[in-house]
Amino acid sequence: MRALRNLALATTALLLVGAAPAPDVYGEADFARVRKLDAHVHANVADPAFVRLAATDGFELLSINVDYPDFPPIAEQARIAYAMHAADPKRFHFATTFSMDGFGAPGWAARAEKQIDAGLARGAVAVKVWKNIGMVAKDAAGKRVFLDDPRFDPVIAQLEARRVPLIAHQGEPKNCWLPLDQMTTDNDRSYFSEHPEYYMYRHPEEPSYEQLMAVRDRFVARHPRLAFDGAHMASLEWSVDELARFLDRFPHAMVDLAARMSQVQAQSNADHAKVRAF
Repeated sequence: MRALRNLALATTALLLVGAAPAPDVYGEADFARVRKLDAHVHANVADPAFVRLAATDGFELLSINVDYPDFPPIAEQARIAYAMHAADPKRFHFATTFSMDGFGAPGWAARAEKQIDAGLARGAVAVKVWKNIGMVAKDAAGKRVFLDDPRFDPVIAQLEARRVPLIAHQGEPKNCWLPLDQMTTDNDRSYFSEHPEYYMYRHPEEPSYEQLMAVRDRFVARHPRLAFDGAHMASLEWSVDELARFLDRFPHAMVDLAARMSQVQAQSNADHAKVRAF
């Protein structure tokens, strides 16, 4: 578990993991020699060139499998991760996942635990849950499923007992609930224009941003023994102050920066000193 904690403390930015003291300043010429970690990638093609490039550029990788319909099926993602990890286990790490199909039906928890066990047996260092929990998935009765649903308890107990971290993409950027002209970043305008099914401003009947964040907080509070990684700045990308409060409240939690650096930049433009201090 030490491996993932080192991996997940910072992502997509350059994370120094070398033992030698770091110089005060790095230049562009130092890029390849500085050891780095990208802790949120999705390697969905078994291409050795990807890992060779990572080695050339001085990166370790954490590839995250996810229950996402636009990606290959979970079994195919697993096959790719197993092969790439076996080829270079010191450089290529991966997180496994489980399917939400049939949630709430008899045997679902056992099937999910079996999927997790299979991934851990092949070297997975974490488990990922996606935003379909809370924003898409429904149970057999047609009721929306949230992460604090007690029917997840057997799966979470398994992770706690084995000291396996959970990477959770819960909710979306707060921009998702705003009109396009009020969004703070161009990449969010582009993404939600192209993915109207996830653009909650157009779906006021769906759960609000505040509701999803409250669910996430209840879940983290209920599981103080679980190493919790809030993917994408825990969907608090809009405010380092809010993110600081989250991390202070939940010392067993961490976050990653994946796909949210533009929001960090937007805040830096407004108050560089505060963001740098954070």
